Amino acid sequence: MEVGRCALQEMKELAALAYRDTSAESRDFWKNEMAQAIREIEAMYADKLDTMKTEMESSYNLKVSLALSSRPP
Repeated sequence: MEVGRCALQEMKELAALAYRDTSAESRDFWKNEMAQAIREIEAMYADKLDTMKTEMESSYNLKVSLALSSRPP
């Protein structure tokens, strides 16, 4: 739980810094940082989704194979 509190504190500190500096350079920096974070989250989501899809297809194929092999001739 300590890690969560540290992360929360760090986020609060970064937010305070972001609200203090409203220059165009700062806005561009945070805009780019947020865009990069979103791209990373999207990539992680896509990877997880691909893994789940592969696992589901394998499970389905195994069940179909078992069903076909266990039916009487």
